[in-house]
Amino acid sequence: MLKHFHPRSPLPRVRRWLVLAVTASGLFTGTAPAAPIWDFPQPHPVGDPNVATSVVLRSVIGVYDAAPPPATITVPVTGSVNLSVPLDDREIAAVSWFKDGERLAATGRTLALTKLKATDSGLYTATVQRTVESPMPYSSAFETIRLEVGNPTSCKLVNISSRTTISPANPTLIVGFVVGGSDRITPLKHLLIRAVGPSLVGVGVPQTLAAPQVTLYDARGQKIEWPDVWIPEWDPYRLASVVAPIIGAMPLLPGAQDFAILYSLAPGAYTAHVSSRDGGSGDVLFEVYEVPAELIPVFGEETPTPPKS
Repeated sequence: MLKHFHPRSPLPRVRRWLVLAVTASGLFTGTAPAAPIWDFPQPHPVGDPNVATSVVLRSVIGVYDAAPPPATITVPVTGSVNLSVPLDDREIAAVSWFKDGERLAATGRTLALTKLKATDSGLYTATVQRTVESPMPYSSAFETIRLEVGNPTSCKLVNISSRTTISPANPTLIVGFVVGGSDRITPLKHLLIRAVGPSLVGVGVPQTLAAPQVTLYDARGQKIEWPDVWIPEWDPYRLASVVAPIIGAMPLLPGAQDFAILYSLAPGAYTAHVSSRDGGSGDVLFEVYEVPAELIPVFGEETPTPPKS
C-alpha cells in the first residue's frame, strides 16, 4: 500500500521539494496516487515488523528558508526502516548519514536500519556531495526524519457528556464511564465531574434542573463519598471552577446550584447517577473531563495557561 505525502502550498522560489513516498517493500518517486493525500509532515502508522518501511528523503534546494519540521515515522520494535536519498549513483560522490547530529558509519545512498530497538529512535538525515554529472551539483541537504520505535502515541477520550430531562417519569440519568490504565502502574486520574442545570440558561435552554446532584459508584457498586472536609490548598469544589476555563469547559453562572467537583479516581469502571436534590424537573447536562495534573493550580500561585492546540 502506498502512502503519499506532499505539501499543498506552491513551491518557494529558492526551494524545491522532491516527492516523499512510503511503500511496504520498496522505494517510490514520481506521480502522486489519487488517494490518500495528506499534508506533510504526517505520522506514519505502525507497520508489519516483518516488512521494511522504505522512505525517500526529499531534497532541499536553496539555503534561504528554514527546513520543515521533521516527518515522524513510527515502526514497531524489531521492525526495519530503509532511508534513501532520491539520487542516482552517478550523481553521488559521497553520502553522509547522521543520527541526532552524530555521523554514522553508513556511506551508501540507502541507510538500512534493522531489528530496531527503542534506542534507535531519533532524528535522521543525510548530506550528499554530488558529482559534476548531477544537474544540481550545489545542493546536498535533505529533510530530517524523526524515527520513533515502539507503539505510536495513542489517542484518548478527554471528555464525555450526556443531556436529559429529569422528571417524575425519568428521575435519574445513569451514565457509565471507564478510567483507563492499570491500577498497579497508573496513578490516579484527575477528573472534572459536573452536572450542569441552572447554567444551561446561558446557552439557551429554557427549562433547567434547578439543583442537580451526582452519585458515583465504582465497579463493585460501592458508593463514592464526596468530601465534605478539605484543606484550603485543595478545595475540590473551588478547583472545579478554576480548571473549567483552562480545559475549555463551559463556564457556570455565579451562585448557581450546578454540581461540579474536581476528583481523583483510580483506573476502573464507574457509574454516575444524576438526579435532583429537591425533586424538581428540568434539563441537565452531565460531564466528565480528564484534567492533566500540570493544569491544576495551587491556590496562591499563578493560574496555569491551557496548552496550545
